Amino acid sequence: MSQSKNERVRALVELEVRPEEQDGFDRAAGRIFRHNNVIDHYLISGRYDFLIILESDSISGISEFVSNQLAPLKSIRSITTHFILKRYKVNGILLDDPNTRDRLSVTP
Repeated sequence: MSQSKNERVRALVELEVRPEEQDGFDRAAGRIFRHNNVIDHYLISGRYDFLIILESDSISGISEFVSNQLAPLKSIRSITTHFILKRYKVNGILLDDPNTRDRLSVTP
């Protein structure tokens, strides 16, 4: 994965969370979404409870955040981190559509 100097690293993190009696998932969410590294935070259905999108200057920055900020939380049961290697479509916009490339034809 090549990264330009201005491009930040993003990761999708799935969290299995132990809900609290009074607050359900809200208190745990509040401990997570307040961090600047957290770009988006969702309560989701399925195997995991939260999906968060993290951003940092480096892969090690994401790793440190997960290890030092998320893992120690008592309500977290499990964490799965996925690093974004390439983006094809963002907000409905194709980023690298091979059908729309403006290339000069090559002739012998």
